[in-house]
Amino acid sequence: MREVTKFNLIYHLYPVDTRSVTRLDLVWRWHASQLLDRLHLFSGRRIVAVALDHQTVPLERVAEVFGDRVELVPFQNDPKLGEVATLVPLLERVESTDPGEASFYAHSKGVSRRGDELAQVLCWADCLYHHLLDFPTPRAWLDVCAMYGVGFSCDPLFRYPGTFWWFNHARLFGGDRWRRPRNVVTADGDRWAAESFPELCFPRGGYLRKLVPLSPYPVYPGRLYAAEVWHPSASREAAECSRRARARWQRVAERVSPGLRAQQSLQD
Repeated sequence: MREVTKFNLIYHLYPVDTRSVTRLDLVWRWHASQLLDRLHLFSGRRIVAVALDHQTVPLERVAEVFGDRVELVPFQNDPKLGEVATLVPLLERVESTDPGEASFYAHSKGVSRRGDELAQVLCWADCLYHHLLDFPTPRAWLDVCAMYGVGFSCDPLFRYPGTFWWFNHARLFGGDRWRRPRNVVTADGDRWAAESFPELCFPRGGYLRKLVPLSPYPVYPGRLYAAEVWHPSASREAAECSRRARARWQRVAERVSPGLRAQQSLQD
């Protein structure tokens, strides 16, 4: 399998015009800043689907923030499906079976949250950006794996909580399951189809690799937004843990990736 050298960004943004209870101006602008700070990672297309309705700022306001650094594609917001409504249109815009191409998918978590919970949601979103875009380099895994995302070792469900993930084009677009997203993991409805997307496209035993956040505090589904999980003291410990984890994961990638690539070439 060829080395991945082209990286795209596909992103769902719901720019709700509501003041945050944190020091942040608007939640969607915080997400925009996370992307803008990391746009250098994406050598291919950078596409942002903008879901609009009576609660959002106009598309022109979003364009002022991003400038000409991304492609903005407006959509009418679907409150029942949320980010799932734009998933397939985004995928279609980058569709290819090139094994040297990969894309990162994410959405603006927390824009519809209110009160104390919002701060915890943004901490979780920050964790996702950090673990999937800051370390380790996705190239080490996407050369040999279909998808790459964050999960929890104690989670019995095969999914990527938070709905941030990378995927290899040859693996995903080589089939057609991606064209009909649905929630195959829980009974919560298709609004969660993007979170369960890995299990839909690659049933257990497929080419999947989960990166589990390494932190000193217990994090698992159902407790993600507990205040004590994101307490400042825990965050300081987590920062030190992340520093050690960065070096550890880099060593693992350097050691394991060549072997996985060799094994994959035999399967291909």
